Amino acid sequence: MAMRILDIAFEAFFDDTKALVENGVVADIKSRLADASPESYRHVRKRTKERNTALKSWLKKEKPLAYSQSAGGSHETFDLLVEAIVHNANEVSQGLPGWRANARTPSNVIQSLLDMSNPTNPSPPCAPVVTDGSFLPVLKVAHSSLIALVKNMNTAAQHNFLKRIFRNGLVVFKINFFPFHQENTASRGARFRVPIYNVWGHPGLPEISTNSRLGSLPPLPQVPPTQIAYNNAVTTDSNAPWVANTLTLKTLRSVLNRTNLPMDFVRPSPTGVAYVDDTYTWVKDNYTGTNPIHHLALLVAVIVSTSLLPYLYPPANARSILMNASDPKKVRKAYNDMEWTSRGTRGMTDKSIFVSMITTFIIAIYEPRSPLRVKMLVAPHKGLGDPWTKKYSASPFCFVYNFICLDRILFSGSKGLKQGLFVRLGLLWAKDTAGLDKGIFTDRWGCYEPPVLTNLHDRLISALDSNDPYVPFEALSILIGPKGATFFCKEILSFHYKL
Repeated sequence: MAMRILDIAFEAFFDDTKALVENGVVADIKSRLADASPESYRHVRKRTKERNTALKSWLKKEKPLAYSQSAGGSHETFDLLVEAIVHNANEVSQGLPGWRANARTPSNVIQSLLDMSNPTNPSPPCAPVVTDGSFLPVLKVAHSSLIALVKNMNTAAQHNFLKRIFRNGLVVFKINFFPFHQENTASRGARFRVPIYNVWGHPGLPEISTNSRLGSLPPLPQVPPTQIAYNNAVTTDSNAPWVANTLTLKTLRSVLNRTNLPMDFVRPSPTGVAYVDDTYTWVKDNYTGTNPIHHLALLVAVIVSTSLLPYLYPPANARSILMNASDPKKVRKAYNDMEWTSRGTRGMTDKSIFVSMITTFIIAIYEPRSPLRVKMLVAPHKGLGDPWTKKYSASPFCFVYNFICLDRILFSGSKGLKQGLFVRLGLLWAKDTAGLDKGIFTDRWGCYEPPVLTNLHDRLISALDSNDPYVPFEALSILIGPKGATFFCKEILSFHYKL
């Protein structure tokens, strides 16, 4: 119901924006044709025809403020808009005018919309809202209707509900950019507030201010200008859509600034057990890309899923080796010296599922408020609970501590992944065979202190954020030690290095 109300409002926003862009581009085309000299008229006419074609195609898009209409890696909607707005073909690669200057956090954009649509004391309309458009009146009705849904909540709870619904709206309706106003200066006079067709902003600024680790991508030979513009745009947009399962250790650098989950982050089929299913929902709803532990969990999940599969298992003699490892440091060293083995590739072809499962468990085990950790508080030995460890034990696919077994149908034919994997990766600690068997949580196995994982995150980012040809080896060495890194680089990733 809440999203349907917002759907009506954002449809009006799209209509207003399309009208703003269409009127602006058409007027600019007429002006340039009228002012063109006889010598330049043919060139100007050719370029205005290209702009007009791009405009007509863009106006047909259902979600005109998205990079793309589909979940793939294309960005045709963004390309069409840039082509329509920018007259000088040599400036197309610079992207939408005002992009960097008008970057906003999602919270900033949402708060501005809430302030303008407040039923009692609204703020004056400002970009991206068109003053005489249909969006603001509809938004005010939507705002009041949403409050009515939670009228029994206190004011703070209502505001949090509204922010959450609006935040979901930005994602669902793919608001990746929006029209903005002219730049305001320190000089006297009324401030610019009205959006115009050729100034743009985006909600991709991280919620926690951080300097982007990536510079603007330089123009490359024979690369379309719209591709360069798109590359530059997503470099600065921490919420730009991205796909995980096509990445490699070398290309992972291109998404290090992302604070959102990938588009192919899918949750497994429901198990029918509340706290198991709720854990997946909770992690997806509460993922915070500026949290180093959350970000580390996702990065490791991508690395494991795209670079280590199917070699995720210890050798057959792992138990006997770990029996003599009496503390976490010895366990870690023992694992770093072990071989990596495979039990076949059946059931391991869907990398997206692995990204989701691994990310979910790491975040859930480190977050005391997650449904999994809440359940563990009252479970015997502070364990994961029978529904998490045994209920689906008939399913061939099990992973993490003492087997986390998921939907039989979805993972039929897959092999088991034990908790030792996460000890091997340096994300959990364990004593002796607790890396393979049961043990009391916080006594024989458990989580590191947050600074340990923050340090691991920073080291991994430093290794990945480089053009150095040895990135795969350096990154894997941080997680699994030089021996494991050598194995994967030479045998699996076909990456040959010299010591």
